[in-house]
Amino acid sequence: MYKLLKSDINLKEWEFEFQQRNKHTILMADFWCRAFYFYMPKEIKFKIPLLDYLITSLNYGYVKKEQKKEIIEKITNACKDDKYLKYVMSQTMARVAELDISANEVQNALKNNNSSNKKLIDLWNKLDATLIRVIPWFYIPWYISEYNILTNRVNDGLNRHRKEVEPITNLSTALITLIFPTKLAAFQHEQTDFYNLVSIAQKNKQFATDKIFKQKAGSYLKKYDWITTFPLLPLPPFTYPELIDKIKQAIKTNSILDFQKQQRAKAENDFLAQKLIKLLKNDKQLINDIEWAQELGYVLTASVENATKSAARHQGFFRKVARTLSIEEGELGYLTSLEILDYLKNNKSVDQKILKQRKIGYVFAIQKGILQASFGEEATNLALWIDELISNVDKNVKEIKGQVANPGLARGIVKIAPTPQDSYKLKDGEILVCAMTGPDYVPAMKRASAIVTDEGGLLSHAAIMSREFGKPCIVGTKVASRVLKTGDEIEVNANDGKITILKKAQDL
Repeated sequence: MYKLLKSDINLKEWEFEFQQRNKHTILMADFWCRAFYFYMPKEIKFKIPLLDYLITSLNYGYVKKEQKKEIIEKITNACKDDKYLKYVMSQTMARVAELDISANEVQNALKNNNSSNKKLIDLWNKLDATLIRVIPWFYIPWYISEYNILTNRVNDGLNRHRKEVEPITNLSTALITLIFPTKLAAFQHEQTDFYNLVSIAQKNKQFATDKIFKQKAGSYLKKYDWITTFPLLPLPPFTYPELIDKIKQAIKTNSILDFQKQQRAKAENDFLAQKLIKLLKNDKQLINDIEWAQELGYVLTASVENATKSAARHQGFFRKVARTLSIEEGELGYLTSLEILDYLKNNKSVDQKILKQRKIGYVFAIQKGILQASFGEEATNLALWIDELISNVDKNVKEIKGQVANPGLARGIVKIAPTPQDSYKLKDGEILVCAMTGPDYVPAMKRASAIVTDEGGLLSHAAIMSREFGKPCIVGTKVASRVLKTGDEIEVNANDGKITILKKAQDL
């Protein structure tokens, strides 16, 4: 790994691509960069350039403009073929399933007390190989969604049938309704199972100590304790005391009524979707595009959920590796995969001076196959320089535009939540603003009066969840989380895709 210098970064070549929805560690950046460069070209199934990538401790990722442009053009063209779409959907789920195989192996090794240095090295090598195969599949379907490659085709098809559709509903509502996945993801099952527990708890004030309730709660946690975790981060699973607090809050706010309202709205939307499908059934191409869009929406959500579940099952393995290296579990993220292997092979202690520098900040890049990095105060300054000159966000705008993911109107106070942990502080009725959402944002999404994201298309997690919860939602603003501040008062007009800043926090 070579030292990354300011002179190594030609800012004119790079553009902002994503903000991680949780802490992006050095270990994660190492996996991400190698996966993009060495495996994305193999996995995507058509010829693309070897991809340079750059990630900073600000949790921002950057890609070369021309390389990204070529990917989007080629993937848009490839998606015209149903065979390619089938490949994307099946391969996404198949690759993510490999994480479960890895989880089984590491759990069995720990269970059988087979965790010598030699075994840990073998397991780490296998996990490394698995992760860099899987990571491209967090992005290939995401590109299709982020750039609305499929949903634009559905929208064009609906425009062909404007005269037939508009007597029933407007085209925007028709689009959102038709592309909603018909398969249920884990978060939808979790909602039903959670409110079943709430229903039981409402009938017994001493529910927390009731034997039958504890059995049902144990089954719930066995299925969903991963929802508070995140890949490669030492975040603990959801616990029984946390579940009890969540149920008590649900009873206090009578949120079961909101859930029942959601279920009625979903039934109405399903009825409208069926009515529209019947109307459009003779347009075989449009029906085909609708089905692919629905499948993509499901795959995007289900693959992230499955990956998170599998990652949670690796936590014991990461703890074991950290203990072997005589460091805290969370400190493993400040090392690269190769460094971890080197420490294991040579039975060396981790230099605490190195960890101290890396905790301050980092910039990690791969260019022309060469890994480069900068750490410490120098890296923090470099990360700020990169963000300021590449992102170039005008923080004085009064209005932000995005794409309507679910219609509605809301006015309220902003809560910026760069990580799920930040979202836990969101109060009922506040407006959730973040880069993108995931399973760990769900509790806050339910409390929010509206949802605004920087990233995401009409099939993103935020879009699907907002429809499930009936919340006004605008996605793909690019800049909302960096223009707005916690405490700002805004209006979210998710009918027109506009966010208006009414009062800045310092003026309230």
